[in-house]
Amino acid sequence: MVVVGQFQASLEDTGLLEITLSSTRPDATLLSLDGNRTVAWITPSGEIGAILVQDYVGDEETRTIPFVFGDIELVNEQDRLSVFLVPALP
Repeated sequence: MVVVGQFQASLEDTGLLEITLSSTRPDATLLSLDGNRTVAWITPSGEIGAILVQDYVGDEETRTIPFVFGDIELVNEQDRLSVFLVPALP
């Protein structure tokens, strides 16, 4: 469990936000389409295993990060960070 204050301090110090979504070992990486500031690790089954945002500002309310598979939306609600995937249309 991460304490919100520690989490916020880490973001302010490093600007790095790492979110782990799967315990399966990632097999490939994809760079974001917004200047490659974000990396997504993809598992062998095609799931997003983890995301690393290299320039995250903790007080942002919402941030949309474009990838070839769709957009990842981060919603910061002060005490909760939600992650959504908006799939790309075929």
